[in-house]
Amino acid sequence: MRRHWPCHLRYPSFDRTRRGFYDIVVAEHTREGFDWLRHVSQYNGSLYCDIESIIGSNRLALITLCCIQSRSILLWRVHRLDSRRLAIVKAEIERFIYRRRGVLVVFGPESFFSEEYTDNIKPRRGNPPSLLNMAKDVGAILDKKETLSDFGARVLRRDQIEYAAMDALVLYALEGGWIEERRERRLEYIDSLISLQEEGAGYQEDGYQGGEYHGGGFQGGGYEEDSQYYD
Repeated sequence: MRRHWPCHLRYPSFDRTRRGFYDIVVAEHTREGFDWLRHVSQYNGSLYCDIESIIGSNRLALITLCCIQSRSILLWRVHRLDSRRLAIVKAEIERFIYRRRGVLVVFGPESFFSEEYTDNIKPRRGNPPSLLNMAKDVGAILDKKETLSDFGARVLRRDQIEYAAMDALVLYALEGGWIEERRERRLEYIDSLISLQEEGAGYQEDGYQGGEYHGGGFQGGGYEEDSQYYD
């Protein structure tokens, strides 16, 4: 029986009860990864890509590919592949992206793929922000604890799955694409404005009538109920 791990990350983009959610496919076997590529082969354009390695080694654990048109994200587990099979997977992905007339959009250099097939969107000038900080700007919280988790484990936790999927999807948002997390962030911002307006309205209801500031002080406003103290 598969253990149900508690899920702390909540990404609206992966909520299956929402319209237009993104489906996450975890490929445990090479054939399942190839099946996903065939499934999205009808669409042209770029894929958004991220790679997770096994902590403490250069061994790849996971290749994440996001196809916006199909609203599908592949988590291709490659930690058990030998170098020959891993080279086959690499060649097939690069051949696939070439046929799509696109690139693999990445954040930071990904040495696994040939540079000619990738587009690194990480800012290169000055002190570039991390993906964690840039993701916050579009409403996506990337839990740093999951960055250091074991992606070579026998079974991935739900938090690991959603974290890895968002690592790729957020690249689409950084290029200006719309994701549900951005909507949630906007709603939170609107709620905060409404709260401020309500607080301001309550302030006026308590007696302040407004007024204008003219150098020496306010004119035309004040607390009418307390005006007898200033007569």
